Amino acid sequence: MSGNVYELRSKITRSDIDAGVRRGRELRSRYIANLISGGLKAIITAVAAWSRRLNQARHLADLPDYLLKDMGIERHQIERMVSGSLRRDPLSLSPTGNPSSSPAFWRGREQTAETSTVTKRAA
Repeated sequence: MSGNVYELRSKITRSDIDAGVRRGRELRSRYIANLISGGLKAIITAVAAWSRRLNQARHLADLPDYLLKDMGIERHQIERMVSGSLRRDPLSLSPTGNPSSSPAFWRGREQTAETSTVTKRAA
């Protein structure tokens, strides 16, 4: 290495510079395209999820109260149920754990279980 800058500069031609500029522009274009397509994909996914939740909430809101009650949902809980913020205990029929919001067909069973007579064994 001679350390002479002018020797190194004479080896770089104008076509090398043009090729480097073209390569830089191509990489910039790819980066911007990937940035836009990735962001666009995220936007489309978010809009599709929002639309799905809106349709689910609309369908649930169209149901009569007795059907919502059979499902264990109260009308004011529809938005939370659709968004996923209202969690249901997997072993419970009521999403809130409150027996008054349990389905109509299930009501009365907790009272019969408590008041059922248990036969005592003979000693």
